[in-house]
Amino acid sequence: MRVILVLTALVLGVSVWGISHFHGGTRGKVLEEWETANTTFRVRVTTYGEKALINPGAYYVFRSAPIGSESWREIMNLKFDDPVPIPREQIRFVNDRIGYVFMGEAFAVTTDSGYSWALWNAETELKDRVHVHSRSIKQVNIATDGAGSMHLHENPFQQGPPPTLRTQDYGQHWILEQGTQVPSANVQ
Repeated sequence: MRVILVLTALVLGVSVWGISHFHGGTRGKVLEEWETANTTFRVRVTTYGEKALINPGAYYVFRSAPIGSESWREIMNLKFDDPVPIPREQIRFVNDRIGYVFMGEAFAVTTDSGYSWALWNAETELKDRVHVHSRSIKQVNIATDGAGSMHLHENPFQQGPPPTLRTQDYGQHWILEQGTQVPSANVQ
């Protein structure tokens, strides 16, 4: 009886190990790290390799901290199936209090020097918009008065140009250019 239990535990252990290592893993070693700052806060992005034997991807962890502090707060944590370089041009400061980051379908903005971040995810926020097929963010531009635009990547299966979203509050809320309200961001 003891042999059967040990063998069952061994088989289950191998099965669980196999699932996590072959079909999606956890964070592995640091592949790349990059940091930028303005006069009041810093943003750091760390890329971790995925521990997986088949098609390992990468995790991208965005963090912020006040200048002179090592007290880092996580902004967002993204996983991509295909590792890409850190998108340095997608981490921007509007002024000393306002900054924003975007990658893939995720966007985050702070209006208080990185202490809190409003998160917005195109896939989640646009999922009920049948006419919006592409949910990957191509470009975001925000002015010092809070007005801005978000352009999504083109989708070859969609007729016409991809939709543009507009903001008047630094990206805390977005409206489809056609005037349809997009749900508010989640503040963290």
